[in-house]
Amino acid sequence: MPPVLRFSKTAPSASPPARRDAPRPGDQDMANFDLREALAGITVRETSLGEFLAELKKAGKKPS
Repeated sequence: MPPVLRFSKTAPSASPPARRDAPRPGDQDMANFDLREALAGITVRETSLGEFLAELKKAGKKPS
C-alpha cells in the first residue's frame, strides 16, 4: 500500500525561524546558575526496586 501524503492548508508562519544562539525569555534568570554547586549536595546510591517504590509511596507518589 503506498504511503498517504497529507498537505497542510495553513499558511506558513510569518515569524522568522528561531536561532539557537538567540536569547530566550528566562535566560537572564539562569545566567548565574552553577550546575556543579546545585549538584554538590546530591548523593546517589544503588537501591532495590522495592525500596524505590516504598520511597515513592512515602512521598505520596503513585507509580504508573
